[in-house]
Amino acid sequence: MTDWKNRIFRRRVFTLIELLVVIAIIAILAAMLLPALDRARERGRSVHCLGSLKQQGVLIMNYADENQEYFIPWMIYRPKPSGGVTGEPWPGYLVRVYKAPRALFDCPSFANARIDNLDHYGINYMHLASSKRYTNDYDTPARIPQLTKPSRTISVLDTTADPTALEDGRRVGDYRCRDNSSTASFPYARHMEYAAGGMVNILWADAHAGAEEIKGSPLSYLSYQDELGSPIGAASVTDNEVYKYWNR
Repeated sequence: MTDWKNRIFRRRVFTLIELLVVIAIIAILAAMLLPALDRARERGRSVHCLGSLKQQGVLIMNYADENQEYFIPWMIYRPKPSGGVTGEPWPGYLVRVYKAPRALFDCPSFANARIDNLDHYGINYMHLASSKRYTNDYDTPARIPQLTKPSRTISVLDTTADPTALEDGRRVGDYRCRDNSSTASFPYARHMEYAAGGMVNILWADAHAGAEEIKGSPLSYLSYQDELGSPIGAASVTDNEVYKYWNR
């Protein structure tokens, strides 16, 4: 009887060791797979973001078709019933007039951001959505025929005014994107700022969207060329680097 109990005990000990080995193997596999799952989730978010940008591009082109080929302004003004005018940012206008879903302007990769606030994506404020860099005119946008390289001119990026600023504990975006980051109050390209060696999703002015690899210093992309052809912003750039991304 004693020998029988000892055999059962030894068998149970062996089974427990096997279980521990299996648990250890599962833990190792999980540690190996979790980073891959995180990358897959981010790829999924990136695909979602690209889809949103493409739909925004269609809406922006629809606006141009109906407005003498003018690019959509960063701010659309309309009369108020009580008199005077009120300004409406371009995402709000597309939601109100073109019935775009508000979720179209929520970037899934914008962590801890305000949701349903229409400020995750910023338009090329200084060159397309206004004429600030050319005539100091904040209100008149570019016309589509003015663009010399629309397929390589930034139309919309996901943006944030200041990555350290929070409202109600959440990060703040902006519906404009400027071509520099000289002060914290200037919106700039969030992914260009923080995606060194990575990819950033861009809606180009011809309404196609794609991923752009950020090479070298991300800050070198936050620059522009003045009307005389002189580089401004980055210390040293060439026409093949920065100018094509912003200028019309």
